[in-house]
Amino acid sequence: MEGNSSRYNIIVLGWKWVPIALLALGLLHGCATRPQQAVMKLEHPDPEARMAAARILGKTHDPRWVPALLDRLHDSDPEVVQGAVAALGDLGHPGGIGPLIPLLDHPDPGVRYVTETVLAGFGVDAVFPLTAALKHARPRVQESAARLLGRIKDPSALVPLLLATKPSFPDRVRIAAVIALGRLRDARAVGPLMDSLYEKDSPALHEIPRALAKIGSPAVEPLIRASQRPDVETARMAVQALGEIGDARAVGPVLESLERRDPFLVQAAVDALIAMGEIAVVPLIQRAAAPGKAGNRAVEALEGIGAPAVPRFLAVLESDPHRFEAVAFEVLPAVGAPAAKPLMAAFRRNPFSKGDWAARLLTALGPAAIPVLAEGLNAGELAVRIRCAEALGEIGEAECVTPLIHALESDAPVLPEVAGESLAKIGAPAVLPLIRILADPESPFHFRAETVLIRIGAPAAAPLIDMLNQGDAALQEKATRLLAEMKEAAVPDLMAHLTHPDVVMQNRCAEILVRIGGPGIPFLEAEIEKGDPRWLWRVVKILGEIGDPAGFPALMSAADHKDPAVRYFAVEGLGRIQDPRVVPILVDALPDRWAGHIAARALSCMDWRPGTFQDQVFFDFHLSESKAALKTDKIRALFFSLMSRGDFCKKEFALFALLDLFGDTVVPDLVRILNTEDSAETAWLFAESDVDALAAAGRDWLYHHGGEAYLTIPDLRLLLEMP
Repeated sequence: MEGNSSRYNIIVLGWKWVPIALLALGLLHGCATRPQQAVMKLEHPDPEARMAAARILGKTHDPRWVPALLDRLHDSDPEVVQGAVAALGDLGHPGGIGPLIPLLDHPDPGVRYVTETVLAGFGVDAVFPLTAALKHARPRVQESAARLLGRIKDPSALVPLLLATKPSFPDRVRIAAVIALGRLRDARAVGPLMDSLYEKDSPALHEIPRALAKIGSPAVEPLIRASQRPDVETARMAVQALGEIGDARAVGPVLESLERRDPFLVQAAVDALIAMGEIAVVPLIQRAAAPGKAGNRAVEALEGIGAPAVPRFLAVLESDPHRFEAVAFEVLPAVGAPAAKPLMAAFRRNPFSKGDWAARLLTALGPAAIPVLAEGLNAGELAVRIRCAEALGEIGEAECVTPLIHALESDAPVLPEVAGESLAKIGAPAVLPLIRILADPESPFHFRAETVLIRIGAPAAAPLIDMLNQGDAALQEKATRLLAEMKEAAVPDLMAHLTHPDVVMQNRCAEILVRIGGPGIPFLEAEIEKGDPRWLWRVVKILGEIGDPAGFPALMSAADHKDPAVRYFAVEGLGRIQDPRVVPILVDALPDRWAGHIAARALSCMDWRPGTFQDQVFFDFHLSESKAALKTDKIRALFFSLMSRGDFCKKEFALFALLDLFGDTVVPDLVRILNTEDSAETAWLFAESDVDALAAAGRDWLYHHGGEAYLTIPDLRLLLEMP
């Protein structure tokens, strides 16, 4: 029973596997029939179906399908041809190589590209067919064959390619053959290529140097000899190739080419030395240090090498800085940032006199050296920190300010002073950071900031003037003191604020100008000459309050100005000078309604005594406590004479004096003078007076004398008051 049961179980299990086995057999049959189906579809009318079939056959890697795919190389659809070529490449059977060769001249560029790619993929197997193709009837096939032999790089192609460079081949083929020889990198090609270079009959003449350069070291000696030939074109191409090879043996001969007269050859030598890079640096430095044009071109080459030249350059410099320093100052600033850190390392190795060349070179680098110099401010050696601060000041860029501000606040000896000097050199960009120190009540560095701001001068003036408007009285006082200590540097900005909308600001700026004193006089005199009515009186007032004899000429001219305020402050200033030269001017100012009193007081302080009756009257009129003694007919007649023959200023003074001394009793006589003389000035004076009868007479006269009279009126506001 047990045996029967076991057999039953085996039978049952066997039946369970039957479907799986049948499925596997079906799949195997499908796989076997799929390539056959694809072969059938190669004749399908739809190009997409033919392309898909070619792809399927290629993926089988079965050489049996090569003939079927070869038939599709003549398909009318270029894309189907491309698919068949790619499939042949996937199969990788050498039997497909020969039929592919003619497709190198296919009219469709896509077919040609795919064909070249597939043939290159065959590698060595394609060399013999391709060398044979060099003799193909079609030049495009020959050219592509040469190009492909260069890509495959098999040495056996050397001789056929050399033959393809001969004149019997088309130019395009010869060019492709030279390029391919370069890719082979076979030393045996050097001699024939050099012969072609010398003969100059090859259409690939300009490709020959590149081919020789790719061959490399074996070509160096022949190229060196070619670079020394009198034929500059040959020499130029040889130098070009030597530069691409970059062999140390060629450095000297290429350097010699810098001495040649042909500019194109010399430029080729410069470019070659740049391409050689580090191996050319030391010889170039030595040549650059020598006089002559070759030295200038050596500098150009060093600049072109750039960063790779820096380590060797610094090694040479450290060995003999005196000899090579001038070259370094030409080259390293052009290199820029890559030179900064190595220079700083060289400087820190010797921060004193022997290493100062490195610090000066860092300065010459300019902005490129700022980050490195800023780091140097934190160095352990005080000498390095000080020199870095100096260098930042000499560079003078705004980016230097922040690190220098930190150095200004340092506790190290000397460093803050040096940082301050550097900030002063930088100027305007340093002003606001320094003002922020001033505005910080907890900063202990106010004095340092003030010292630097004073040294900066003019760029700091306007920001400090803005501080005059702040509510903090202590800050206002600091700004006032600093502006005064700046002297002439602050004057232009202070004067510009004399027309500020805020009168308080005007007065503060005027006070500072007075504190500046003598250094501001030339600026004040220049403004007086301009005669700007907006601020002329204030400028004269400031000049007068300074009280310096140097301002005498300007005040003297202002004392005769038509504006009474200008005359007043000019006379006041002249009286303050206390110089004998001012006496005649003060005497002339006595018959002035506005300035006469201040002139009389100044003369009194100078112990002046009137020399004429007229001067005595004017002097007494201004200074007498009681005017009773002046109310005489003689004095009355004197003032009336001024009304008749005086200038406008004296007429104004006489009118004021007559009314003050004699009151309304003189009004009829004054009106008669107006009607007799017909003077517009007199009419205007009357119209401006506080006596109703005189004012009415003056206005009536002006009204009846029309527009011509109006033109003579000094103050046009009267026009608005006329009936």
